Amino acid sequence: MSDRELERREGGRDLTKWLAPAAIAGVLIAFALVNAQRVPIDLLVTTRSARLIYVVVFCVALGAALGWFAGRRGRRG
Repeated sequence: MSDRELERREGGRDLTKWLAPAAIAGVLIAFALVNAQRVPIDLLVTTRSARLIYVVVFCVALGAALGWFAGRRGRRG
């Protein structure tokens, strides 16, 4: 492989190193903007309202934490 081919390949990798995260960030920002409206949340004894994006982020974080703890418990036994 020549030096020129190696430079082209490495240059392409540099492009994808910032292009992929930038695209993902763009999608996440668009998702947050689309889901900015307030929604009612029915709790056991009361009803609250919060922005939908916060509800989604909270549920994802809670699910990840529960999955992580469940996976750790399964490894011990």
